[in-house]
Amino acid sequence: MKTTALVVAAFAFGASYVGSNNPIAVTSACHCPHPDSVAVDSVASILAPRARDTAAVRPIAQLIVREARTKRLDPVLVANIVRVENPWLLADTVSRAGATGIMQVMPLWAGSFSCSGPLDDAGTSVCLGTAIFAAYLKDALRAALLSYNGCTSLRCRGYAEHVTDGL
Repeated sequence: MKTTALVVAAFAFGASYVGSNNPIAVTSACHCPHPDSVAVDSVASILAPRARDTAAVRPIAQLIVREARTKRLDPVLVANIVRVENPWLLADTVSRAGATGIMQVMPLWAGSFSCSGPLDDAGTSVCLGTAIFAAYLKDALRAALLSYNGCTSLRCRGYAEHVTDGL
């Protein structure tokens, strides 16, 4: 696993955390209100059970709350997508299909929706993942979840239920 820096989502307050051999890279700057601790705690409780790096849970929860609110999504729903897509919270995870990062974003989305940076950056991944999902959410929740997963066959029909089980 590569060595990366972790900068907590409290950028506006100048807080930062640098860890060695940490799988999470957060380089995006936050110019928005600090997420409230109740929402962050709720999201963190969803992410924590299988996370490989417990120090990364809260900063990623803060990113999820911030980006979900920006895109008018439920942070708990987004956390459950992450719980299914990348329960270990390893930013450099790449799927067999080529999806990368915390929210398993396909490379074709890189640089879209005003989200810049590498896909293995947690801030970029959450920014893109929430933007993609918000765009898909024009349809019903189940259809949006299946679209987000790239589901094109009957094999993956259980994906939506797997995500919503945690709601």
